[in-house]
Amino acid sequence: MIRIIMKSIKLIIYPIKELTKELENNRSSIDNQNKNFYDMKKRKDGLQNDRKLVFQIRIIFYLAVQRLTELRLYFFICIFSR
Repeated sequence: MIRIIMKSIKLIIYPIKELTKELENNRSSIDNQNKNFYDMKKRKDGLQNDRKLVFQIRIIFYLAVQRLTELRLYFFICIFSR
């Protein structure tokens, strides 16, 4: 009777061990995918910040050129109005 119980226990425990290994592999895979996702998200956020900075610099240059153009026109108006 004990032998039958021991065999039954072995038959139950073996699949559980295999399923546990598979579960650990799946957890490891999910952890790696999450890590890759967050790494890509950090990279994307950095690139968006760079793009935002470049856009702000372009606006500053545009406004500076516009102001210089206005000053140049004002200068020529002052010279030629005399």
